[in-house]
Amino acid sequence: MQLDTPTLYTSITIAAFAGAFVLIFFMFSLRHRTREIGWSCLLWAFGMLFIAVGTLLTGMRGTIPNELSIVVSNILILWGVWLRPIAVSVFFNKRTFFWVPLGLSIVWTALCQTSFFQEGVHYRVFYMNGSHAIAALFVIWMCYRFNSERLVTARVMAGAFAFEAFAFLLFINHHAFVRYTNFMEAFGGTVTTVYLVLILMTIVVSTMAIAAMCIERIQNRFHEQAMEDMLTGLPNRRAFYEAVEKALTNPRAEIKQYAVVLLDIDHFKKVNDTFGHAMGDAILRLLGLICREAVPATGLSGRIGGEEFAIFLPNTTEDTAGALSHRISQRLLVESATASDKRVEATISAGVVICPAATPFDLAVEGADKCLYDAKRQGRNRTIMHDRTTKVTPERTMFQAPFASLRRST
Repeated sequence: MQLDTPTLYTSITIAAFAGAFVLIFFMFSLRHRTREIGWSCLLWAFGMLFIAVGTLLTGMRGTIPNELSIVVSNILILWGVWLRPIAVSVFFNKRTFFWVPLGLSIVWTALCQTSFFQEGVHYRVFYMNGSHAIAALFVIWMCYRFNSERLVTARVMAGAFAFEAFAFLLFINHHAFVRYTNFMEAFGGTVTTVYLVLILMTIVVSTMAIAAMCIERIQNRFHEQAMEDMLTGLPNRRAFYEAVEKALTNPRAEIKQYAVVLLDIDHFKKVNDTFGHAMGDAILRLLGLICREAVPATGLSGRIGGEEFAIFLPNTTEDTAGALSHRISQRLLVESATASDKRVEATISAGVVICPAATPFDLAVEGADKCLYDAKRQGRNRTIMHDRTTKVTPERTMFQAPFASLRRST
């Protein structure tokens, strides 16, 4: 197949039509799609349809009226080009800006009524390709600015639009130095061929990229759900352990010692048996919320068992870790009583161990678990701590809060 201009125009038209219909089919067949994914695919598909129809009308210039081959065709292409950054904005859950292509279309229509614009091919090239280049650069900016999920496919999208922006700017530069008297005269040439090849490549790659972005986001959500405790929203045991190991092996963290805090809700089975599992779930959610709010940004918290929670605190002293455990215990006692009209006053037992950074995490957890067992054995509602950072094993210390028994209101 020859890469002449008519062939490339036909290829772009076919690729845009095919991309639109494939993307619509993909969107409706995609399970677990979110609102953002559905609308971004739909907007992108309509953009491809507009580009396809606009390109078809442009290729028919000389055989149909100029109102169709110039004015209407370029309005369709303009809308098609700008629907793509709008689709990307919707994908990232940002505001839409339909007013941009609407305003550009109104200005284009008005300019097409002037004699200098009708006679100057380069003016039309500057206007349309300039607006297209801005749209492409806007997509690139959004793919980096709003890509908090760090989607690899978003970077591919940005790369594709970098080529498209280059194509538009190349075409503008060419027409700035070579003035053509009519469109048919500018129809051929090496620069036009390169321009159309880049546009064709971008249409194919970017349409694949938007679909790949949707798939990657869904896969990431599944991965997050697999690593998250559904009840509390905290990392589950696997996610918590992986995050801690990553922190301990990160040389930039400069961890010299760390604390492990294990929390266990006292008499949790009695809460479930007395008040039902709904109350038990509410207590778990409350403790999860308290941990998320109380643990500093440098620390980690997770739910690692039924009613057992864990906290990792890098570069933390015994006093700081003990005070944090005490604050969490007090908040749970007060807020559980308030939320349940004093039917349940939940308390926790805690085990805290302070270890050198070289201590394997599973051994630190084992030590914290022994302290937690001692706290349970000594009457619950207390924190037992052990510091392993000193050469001589120190005496264990204890924070104790007033015991509050679980009881049913009368």
